[in-house]
Amino acid sequence: MTKLVSFLRTQQQKILMVSVLVFAFALVATSALAALTFGALTQTSDGAFTLTAVDDTLLTLTSGSDAEDFTVSVTGATDSSLILASSGTEADALQITASAGGIDIAATGAAAQDIDVTNTGGSVNITATEAAADAIVLSASTAAGGIDITSNADVDITTTGAAGEDISLTNTGGSIILNATESAVDSIVIESTLGGIDILASGATAEDIDVINTGGSVNITATEAAANAIVLSASTAAGGIDITSNADIDISTTGEAGEDISITNTGGSVNIDATEDAALAITLTSNGGTSETIVVTNTLGTAVGAIALTSSAGGITLTSNLATADGINLVATGGGLDLDATLGATLDAVTFLSVDVTGATAASNISVAANADAEDLTIAVTGTDGDLILTTGDDFTLTGAAGSILLLGNATAGIRLFEETETITGVQALGINESGKTFYISTTGAAYTLPDVTTANGVNYRFVVSVAFGTDAVITAAEEGAIEGSLIVEGAVVDCDDEDNITFEDGVEDLGDFVEIRSDGVQWYIGSSNGAAAVSLTCNDPA
Repeated sequence: MTKLVSFLRTQQQKILMVSVLVFAFALVATSALAALTFGALTQTSDGAFTLTAVDDTLLTLTSGSDAEDFTVSVTGATDSSLILASSGTEADALQITASAGGIDIAATGAAAQDIDVTNTGGSVNITATEAAADAIVLSASTAAGGIDITSNADVDITTTGAAGEDISLTNTGGSIILNATESAVDSIVIESTLGGIDILASGATAEDIDVINTGGSVNITATEAAANAIVLSASTAAGGIDITSNADIDISTTGEAGEDISITNTGGSVNIDATEDAALAITLTSNGGTSETIVVTNTLGTAVGAIALTSSAGGITLTSNLATADGINLVATGGGLDLDATLGATLDAVTFLSVDVTGATAASNISVAANADAEDLTIAVTGTDGDLILTTGDDFTLTGAAGSILLLGNATAGIRLFEETETITGVQALGINESGKTFYISTTGAAYTLPDVTTANGVNYRFVVSVAFGTDAVITAAEEGAIEGSLIVEGAVVDCDDEDNITFEDGVEDLGDFVEIRSDGVQWYIGSSNGAAAVSLTCNDPA
C-alpha cells in the first residue's frame, strides 16, 4: 500500500509539472507580451517531452558569471541523437551564432563517427572575417589523419589578398600530388596572369623535378620578346644538361637575321656525336640565300691540327658546285700547305691545272722515290694539239742517275731542241751550269776558262766564230794537260795530247769555225770541230 501511495504521489508531481510547463509555454505562444522565467529547475520524465509554439520562441539563459552554460544534451550510451531541425525556407533557416566568442563543434567518437556538414540541394559556405593568416583552418592533427576535398564539378581555391598574401600548399614529410583524369589538353593548368611561376626542389641528389607525359608531348613555350625567353640552366659547377630522345630532336628558330642559335661551352667542349649507320649521320646545312656561308673557326689554337677533319675508317670528300676556277679554295695566309698521303695522291682537273709558286724563297720539288721499273713519273700532254712547255729562267737539268735520258719524237715532227746561246765579248770563267750552251766569239781578246774538270762530269760546251777578231781567242783548262782529242783543221787531223789550251788563231779565222769540248770528270775531250784555213785552230801547252 505504501508503494502505491508513493507511486501515485510521484505521478501527481509529474502531471503537475507538465501542466505548469504547458501553461507557461501556452502563455508565451499566445501573447507577444508573455514571458516565463524560471529559477533553478530540474525535471525528469520517463517519456517524451515536447514544447510547441506558434510564434517566435526563445530559450534564454542570462549568465551572471563564467561557466554558467546553457546545455542541451542527450545522455546515455545508446544510439540516440540530439537533433536541431528547422523547416524554414530562407537561407538562415537554422542558425548557430556566437556574438562575442567562438563556436566549437566537437566529437569524441570512434573511427567513422564523423562530423558531417551536409546541404542537400544547396551549398556549404565557411566564411571568416578575422584578419589573420589562419582565419580558416582545416586540420587533421593525428599522424595518420588526412583531408579530402571532393567535388563532382569544379574546385576553386581563390584569394583576393594583396601582394605577399599567398596560397601555399605544404606537406611536411610527404608529397603533394595534383591529379586530373579529364581527357583534355588543359586538364591541369598552373597559370600566373601577371607574374612568374617558380618550380623549386631543394632535395638531395636524385630528388629531381620530373615533367613526364606518358602518352603525349611536353611543350615549353614563352612569348616574351627576349633573347633568354626560355633558359635551361644547370648552375652548379658539376651540373650538366641532358636532352635525350628515342626519335628526332629539332632545335628551330623562326627569328630574323641575327637571331641565331648559339651553342657555347665556356671552359669545356662541344661534342656532336651520331651512331646512325647512314650516309648523312651528321649534317650541317645552310639554306637561306646566295650569300650564306658556313664557317668553322678556331680562334686561339696554334697547332698544325688546330682544326682537324678526321675519318677513322673511311674517306673525306670535299665537293663544290661553284662553276668557277676557285670552286674550292685552300688558303694558308700565314704558312704553307702540306698534303700527305700514305698511299697514292690523285689530282684531276677537267679543263686545266695550274701549280704556281709566285714568290719562291726555297727550292720546289716534284719527286718520286721509285724502286721498280713500273714506278715511273709521267708528265704528259695527251690529245692532238697540246704542247708540253718546260721553261726556266736559269739552268735546265735532266739527270739519269743510273740510266739514260731518252727524248723520243714521232716520225713526222721528230725532236726539236733549241740550245741556249751566249755571245762572248771578253774574258769569262765558265760554270758547269752553262753546260750545253753555244758561245759565239764576237770580239777581240776573248778568253774562256773551263771549270774544274773533277766537278764537270757530263758538262759540254760549243764555241763558234761569229766575227773576225784582232787577237787570238783562247780556251784554257783550269788544270795542266787536261785537254785530249783531235782537231779538224783544213780537213786534216791535228792531235792534242795533254794540252792546256785550244786557240782560234787571229788572222786566219773563218766565220763558222767551231770546236766542241766535253768532260768525263777526269779529262776534257775534244768532240767535233772544224777550222777552214790552215792553223786556224791549234792546241798547245804553254809550259
